[in-house]
Amino acid sequence: SALSTMIFPPYWVPSVGSGMVAYFWYDAVRPNESHNRKRYGKMADFLTLALFAFHLAHFFDIDWPYPTSLVGKMWETHPDEYHKWDTGIKRYVWSVMVTRLYSPLLAIWIAILAIPQGSVTGKLLEWNVLSKTLAPTSYGCFLFHQIIGQWYWWATRSGNNVVTKSSSEEVDLGNSKSWSWWAYPKEYYWFSPQPLPVAWYEFFFVVGLVTIFSAFVDRVLNPRLTLLWVKMMTFFQNIIWPGSVSSTPKIGRNAAPESIVRNAVKALIGIESDISLDDSFDEIGLVSVGLPILVGLINSEDNSASVAVADIADCATLGDLVSVLEKKRKIAESATGIDDTRKML
Repeated sequence: SALSTMIFPPYWVPSVGSGMVAYFWYDAVRPNESHNRKRYGKMADFLTLALFAFHLAHFFDIDWPYPTSLVGKMWETHPDEYHKWDTGIKRYVWSVMVTRLYSPLLAIWIAILAIPQGSVTGKLLEWNVLSKTLAPTSYGCFLFHQIIGQWYWWATRSGNNVVTKSSSEEVDLGNSKSWSWWAYPKEYYWFSPQPLPVAWYEFFFVVGLVTIFSAFVDRVLNPRLTLLWVKMMTFFQNIIWPGSVSSTPKIGRNAAPESIVRNAVKALIGIESDISLDDSFDEIGLVSVGLPILVGLINSEDNSASVAVADIADCATLGDLVSVLEKKRKIAESATGIDDTRKML
């Protein structure tokens, strides 16, 4: 079934294995320091064109690269049923299988794209609008695209024309003409492979709404809710296991930036020993997912600087983070006239 195909562990081996190999290759070869830098860049641009052509071909021919037994639209309606489920599920499973097969090429492509300024594709993707504005919303777009599509449909349409016949009470089920994803039982356990049947120009509205909602969650809700979750978990852990998690007290907004950073890191990762400013985020266990929480902790200690995740995205070490906090604090003090007052005193 679709569920077993998606979750079956060996099915993910090509993706996971390719990613691991690509990472260790990049770490060992260091292509960004190689004399073959330009060659890697050309390879990245070639793979970009190849992957683009692959998806463009599917756009012009919906039956490519599916087997002949799966030709036709993803969902076909019939008088006696809501959808032709078998065709839709089989095409969905086949689509996932195809992506697994070319995942090694994707791993190579991503690895050589990581070379700074190494390819035309890389330079385009390093554009701030993409890398700093839209990129943080990507995971939210993945999570929320279906529910936002449903909300959009409910806001702009009303009424479906398929009802049950087995029960005494007519129940609106929804069909491919009046799309209501929640209204009928599914034979799959994943995001719906059924498309949202809107006009072509509405695509841009829906994508825009999904992106805006994802940006709101990423920048406004996620840091606050995650920070609240960390504090709540610390509170309950100390109740169940007293003293198991240290709750670092606030040190005040007038404290030195270095003290604020150290305090925030200790509160987040629970390390009691001294933390070196030369430590990278990876060395202290703070990957990109943990940066919003760290920013929230810093701002809770000193909200005058108003540090954002984008401000520390390029920081390599905690020392770089301290420098960013110092600069942000100076800018904030200059804007409020505090710095000039101190000079006069």
